[in-house]
Amino acid sequence: MSRLRMKQTHDGSPDGIQVNMYSKGEVYEFPTPGLSLSLAGVFLEQGWAEILNESGPAEVPQVEPSEHKVIAPRERKGKDKTEKAVK
Repeated sequence: MSRLRMKQTHDGSPDGIQVNMYSKGEVYEFPTPGLSLSLAGVFLEQGWAEILNESGPAEVPQVEPSEHKVIAPRERKGKDKTEKAVK
């Protein structure tokens, strides 16, 4: 579990269904797996929260965005299914 202290008050949905208010100054626990894709990850990335360790705020590592390679679509082989059969 990761402990975060909110720097600003924001609404958020930990499960995509229920919306909670996360209040400035309060400490909340979030699951650690997939932190960068979770609600906690959004709060950290936006600067709305800070990670806490046992002695206080912890350094948040900066993650560089991965480079995405764009792949051109391939031509389809065989008959195009959008053409109507003519009898």
